[in-house]
Amino acid sequence: MQVLTIISGVVGIATSGTEVWHGIYTLPLPVMIVALLWTGARTREFFAER
Repeated sequence: MQVLTIISGVVGIATSGTEVWHGIYTLPLPVMIVALLWTGARTREFFAER
């Protein structure tokens, strides 16, 4: 879901001249959520070969 929000925000910034600030305003939270989910010691531990 967050990845779709990121894609939507980037497309919105690229295609809309008037709503650029809305796209910029919407992007930080989903980017932080995805970054937190994909990084960290617990994530590496979860996906590590056993």
